[in-house]
Amino acid sequence: MTQRCADLFKSTHSNRARLLAPTALAGALLLRNVAFAGAQATVSADVMLEQAATAMAELDSFSFELTTLEGETVFLEEITLKNVSGAVLRPNTFTAAAEFDLIIATLDLTIISANGKLWFTDPFGDGDTYQEIDLGDMGEFDPTVVINPDRLLIPALSIVQSATIAGTEQLEDGAETTRIDGTVNLADVVSSSGTPTPDELGFTFPEEVPFSVWIDDDSLVHRIEVTGPILPGEADSIVRRVDLFGFNEPVDIQLPN
Repeated sequence: MTQRCADLFKSTHSNRARLLAPTALAGALLLRNVAFAGAQATVSADVMLEQAATAMAELDSFSFELTTLEGETVFLEEITLKNVSGAVLRPNTFTAAAEFDLIIATLDLTIISANGKLWFTDPFGDGDTYQEIDLGDMGEFDPTVVINPDRLLIPALSIVQSATIAGTEQLEDGAETTRIDGTVNLADVVSSSGTPTPDELGFTFPEEVPFSVWIDDDSLVHRIEVTGPILPGEADSIVRRVDLFGFNEPVDIQLPN
């Protein structure tokens, strides 16, 4: 009798084990896949950023628009930057048309930077007269680093921390993109470029700011948003957006005589 009970127990236990084994295996595989998916998402964000940094570095030219979504970019007392549109021609030529608000008037300024020199139109002239600045006289500091995405935001792609894929989004220009969120140390970007930032100019490149980037299937960056102050007096909540387009399209930048 005892032996029969033991045999019955073994048979029941064996059958139960056979029934539970597939369930346990499926559960283990599910947990493993969930863990793998989480790890893969993190790796994919980093890989996408690395590919985007490479793709953008290989471009010969691109155009851009810079807008301030929240807060104000105040260069000097009562002089506020409204928006900037421009183009980059590699290796080192940059032009931008900037609009400033002077409370009682709007000021349009054209800026050109190339070969260690900077030109800007005379704000009180006819729009065709340029003033020249030799950046060597400023300790090689190029103030256009604030508005030139090729000097600040695009290099930041390589040092994004805690990158995560936030989702997919179709932008206004029709581009299908993947959004990646993270943080960047803009002070490191400027430092690694070898660009000095004299204290007297008041630049405060933040060490950790929220950073979002929109990347298409060709690894090209269509949009970058960064939160945080750069110029003195800016709010911590200030948000700047740069939209990028015209990749490798012809750019004609005539240097002033």
